[in-house]
Amino acid sequence: MGLFEKKSSLSRENLNETLKRDEGNIPFTGGEKFSQDQRGKIAKDVFGPKYGSEISKDDYKKAVRDLQSQKNSAPDFKSKADLGKKIEYLKRLGGMK
Repeated sequence: MGLFEKKSSLSRENLNETLKRDEGNIPFTGGEKFSQDQRGKIAKDVFGPKYGSEISKDDYKKAVRDLQSQKNSAPDFKSKADLGKKIEYLKRLGGMK
């Protein structure tokens, strides 16, 4: 079940709270997790001020696509792997997989 199963948009505060309460499991990594601080940083970095106070399902998908394009243009493998973990985590959380 994703974030947008019952609502078409979430407030920024609700998204931050959801990320804070989530376990932080990263799919396809064999049990790696994001810490609460890392999840807060992801929310701040990925869903910056350009998305406003309400984040719609389309905004969420656009943010994941933006991360994907950053991953494709990343200069080294470590950067690509880190961005890939964020992408998979956000896809799982948003119900995109």
